[in-house]
Amino acid sequence: MNHRSTENLFQLAYDLRQGDFNFGWNGDFWHYRQREIYAADRDGNNGIVVIPSAYDAFEDNDLRKTGWMLIGPQTNKTTGNPVLGTEEYSGKPLVFVKEIRRNSEGETGAGGMTKGEENSGARFAKYVPGELSDEVNYWGNDFVLYRLADIVLWKAEAIMRSNGGTANAEAVTLVNSVRQRAFRAEDWGTEAYNTSTLTLDELLAERGREFIFEGKRRQDLIRFGKFTTNTWWDHTASTQAKWNLFPIPQNQRALNPNLGQNDGYE
Repeated sequence: MNHRSTENLFQLAYDLRQGDFNFGWNGDFWHYRQREIYAADRDGNNGIVVIPSAYDAFEDNDLRKTGWMLIGPQTNKTTGNPVLGTEEYSGKPLVFVKEIRRNSEGETGAGGMTKGEENSGARFAKYVPGELSDEVNYWGNDFVLYRLADIVLWKAEAIMRSNGGTANAEAVTLVNSVRQRAFRAEDWGTEAYNTSTLTLDELLAERGREFIFEGKRRQDLIRFGKFTTNTWWDHTASTQAKWNLFPIPQNQRALNPNLGQNDGYE
């Protein structure tokens, strides 16, 4: 469905109708009754959700917050009726909440990603399958690896780094050209960056919002020197620099005995 986008530069092509090849990620990211929410033909195992700190990184008037994540009461797209839970909320309206709640003994709290109730956590909705009734486009969303917004924000970052980490008018214009799409016209006057508010830390935060669920966060944090020092939600920072690199797989080292291992790994 997104293969005609002029912003997409390089993507993995998926097309269930034409090539019997689709994401298949519904198993990890969708609720047990997600088919009702999307008028689709499959459900998921309710595995992966948005952590609360990532959800809170978006302002309430940021259109990406409501457009790219599911939260609140869920309705059947075909009938308009409430979608009902199947586990802790069996037979009750399904209402996604940002918190990750424990399911042991009914206790609530921060818990952990493996202990959430079935309604815990906002759900990723950046890639939707379309409806089963759509004979042409159903499950035809390509996964975007690079899009123009990434290049634009890279250029702004390069300008800022060459300017001692400070934004100039060109960098601000570049970042705003991407960010502006996320706000209504009546809100934009107070949401636009200027040379004072656009810092490198804020640029990293904006990249986190713009590219959520696009697989870029790890490398961004490494490039900004924060991957081993940042703490978020239930993640405690590690000071071990070795985590900036993955270990070299043992099967590759077995094929080449002269190949060493990255520092910090045995």
